[in-house]
Order: sequence, then C-alpha cells, then structure tokens
Amino acid sequence: MKKIIIQAITELMGFDGNEIFQKSRKQKYVFARQMTFYYLRNELFWQQTKIGDLFEVDHATVIFGVNSFRSKLEIYHEDKDLYMRYKAVLNHGKIDEKELLLAFINQNKKHLSENLKQYLTAAL
Repeated sequence: MKKIIIQAITELMGFDGNEIFQKSRKQKYVFARQMTFYYLRNELFWQQTKIGDLFEVDHATVIFGVNSFRSKLEIYHEDKDLYMRYKAVLNHGKIDEKELLLAFINQNKKHLSENLKQYLTAAL
C-alpha cells in the first residue's frame, strides 16, 4: 500500500511521495499526509492504530488529521477535487476522467447553462 500511496502523491502533487512519511511539518506534506489518513480511514476502513503504524505516528495524530481533512473537504472545492483525483488513482491506478467530469457537473449545476450540461453529460 505504501508504494501505491507514494506513486499517487508523486503523480498528483508534484513532489516525492516519500516525503509524507517523514516528520516534516511543511504544509504540502501535512496536507498530503492528512488526505491519506482520511482515505485509509473512510474508504478502506483502516483502524487509526494501523494508519499510525504505517506513518509511525500515534492514533491521536491520525484522528486529528482525519478530522482536519474532513473540514477542508466541506469548505474548499479545490481540495475536494484533488481528493477525488487521489481516490481515483488509488482505486483504479489512474485518474478516472468520467468520474471527475461528473463531479464537476454536480458541483457547478447552478452556474452551467442547460446546453453545456447536456453537452458535458453526453461526453460521459
């Protein structure tokens, strides 16, 4: 699992995915680490202690990271989009463009014309 996480972070975020397993507090590494905590907890249903063992942190750090990332998903659309791509890479080994397009349409329904919605939906 560690190799897959490293590859996904490297592909999506543009830095060496190994960095999230270090003790760095740089914002980009913390964000990626918390996003991974959230994925492992909510998509794969890993226990906090198992996630903590993978990252060599205690379960309280994992709980805090999951909760922090959940808050970011509720507020920031760009974080939600990045998480959707991350999840697609981890689940399928590549970015699922149809899933991303559908998410875009759903998030922007009130801003898109009916013609554009029909065009984008036909592309699915």
